[in-house]
Amino acid sequence: MSTMISAPTHDLPTRSGSAARRMKALITAEVRQFFANRTLLFLAALPIVMTVAMYYFVRREAEQVMGIEMTFGSVLLPFVLLFVQFYSVISAATTRRDEKVLKRLRTGEARDHEILSALVVPGMVMSVITIAAYIAIVLFDGAPAPTNPLVIGVAVVLGLIICAAAGLITATYTKTQRPPR
Repeated sequence: MSTMISAPTHDLPTRSGSAARRMKALITAEVRQFFANRTLLFLAALPIVMTVAMYYFVRREAEQVMGIEMTFGSVLLPFVLLFVQFYSVISAATTRRDEKVLKRLRTGEARDHEILSALVVPGMVMSVITIAAYIAIVLFDGAPAPTNPLVIGVAVVLGLIICAAAGLITATYTKTQRPPR
């Protein structure tokens, strides 16, 4: 009588942690990395400092120009989207890829969309803070409120999504984060 011996079955690792807990941990790690990078911090501060300085300089010279606040706001938005959102995403994705962090994260509990979402959140938060700070500064200075804030909100959200996607796509073609020597 022959008995069949079955090979031991090894279960694949389960993804038992909650998605919210994983996202919180990934976002916390990315925020720490964002604030540790001096270049990203400089690029996050540059658009607001530059735009507010230009606003006050031009406002002094042209008091009669109506809507100058939002004209500078329309200059600020592309700067923020490019310098803060796009660059932070491409920098984070390229650096994490070069350091093999993305491979290690993919072998753990985190799912791909959670990893990629965590890469874009610090730039999004800094972008929203920068845009909100500019709006608060010009409103505090006595500028009229925007007539249609919903359009501004939609433009900001769509711009953040497009720049995040463009940053992730561009990171696939970027060889390295380090400058050539």
